[in-house]
Amino acid sequence: MNFVRGSASLVVSLLITIGAMNAMATSKPASPMLKSAHGLYVQSWFKQSSGDLRQDMLAAQKTGKSLAIFWEQDGCHYCQAMHEENLQNKSIVDYINSHFYVIQYDLHGDNMATGWGGKSLTQSDLAGKLGVRGTPTILFYRQAGEEVTRLPGYAKPPIFKKVFEYVVEKGDKNASLIDWIRAKLSAETKG
Repeated sequence: MNFVRGSASLVVSLLITIGAMNAMATSKPASPMLKSAHGLYVQSWFKQSSGDLRQDMLAAQKTGKSLAIFWEQDGCHYCQAMHEENLQNKSIVDYINSHFYVIQYDLHGDNMATGWGGKSLTQSDLAGKLGVRGTPTILFYRQAGEEVTRLPGYAKPPIFKKVFEYVVEKGDKNASLIDWIRAKLSAETKG
């Protein structure tokens, strides 16, 4: 877990370094922009959380997918950008839908949620327990309570998709997120 948190600054560094890359070509929007009652942008394909991370993980596993938790907040400019750019890109949305069970939590939410240890907390308190400090933040899990990686902050579409690919391709078994993405991008530019 410390490794995952420690890699956050490396991810941010990579995102800045590669930020000048051309954005992926987009086709028609994947879905219209919707907002929840709490002011969060949502996607029609997001799953409704059970309110218990253990149950959400089981639901993901039953479908053969990993769990992705999107942490957002009302008024978050970069959350909006993620929804307007990345989550309107059909190839990204199709990839995520094929491999991930996606739920969304509110960084400042007062709705109750049960964490990995079975303790019921507000979403806001759960965010703190999981080390989520800003938005957007996406946490990735293959097993209950075992975070694979996280995407802290906004990333342009090419990097955004690469983080999801890292989880699917189990890149964490051989390399840090930053090294894996660098290797993938290097191979793509040479090929």
